[in-house]
Amino acid sequence: MPKWRQMTSPDLAPVEQVADVVHPAYPEDDAIFAERLDLYPPGCLVLEINQTIQGYAIGHPSLIQHPPPLNTLLGRLPQHPDTFHIHDLARLPSARGAGHAITAIDIFIEQAKALAVPRMSLIAVGKSLNFWRRNGFEIADQTPVQASLATYGDNAIFMTRPL
Repeated sequence: MPKWRQMTSPDLAPVEQVADVVHPAYPEDDAIFAERLDLYPPGCLVLEINQTIQGYAIGHPSLIQHPPPLNTLLGRLPQHPDTFHIHDLARLPSARGAGHAITAIDIFIEQAKALAVPRMSLIAVGKSLNFWRRNGFEIADQTPVQASLATYGDNAIFMTRPL
């Protein structure tokens, strides 16, 4: 039975393999995944189907004006976050279309509410804009986050969802 569960250190290698397949245009060093897991374990999820990792989702408390650039270590989480940032939500093609992404978003919504932040945020890449719109995210002011967006390429879009 497919399920999202909290990521563990032994999951990092399979997560990196999924990232290589799903996001070849947006590579991140292995240290990025390990640091996110170290800094905010509840926000690091893996999608397990038939005892294999078929996807992952990474989110963490952040500051709305400072979305993390691609392939950049955070160092630490903010003491007073004002957003829950979805860093990545990736599923192998064989794991798409069954509602798994929506389940991960729902888990992140609950985490964000527990943190008492007023919104969620993300940087949409590739052809994901309509998916995020269908899930309550809207295009936000791009001006203050241009430096971070530039690391994701010309078509990256900063989006937010009020809670």
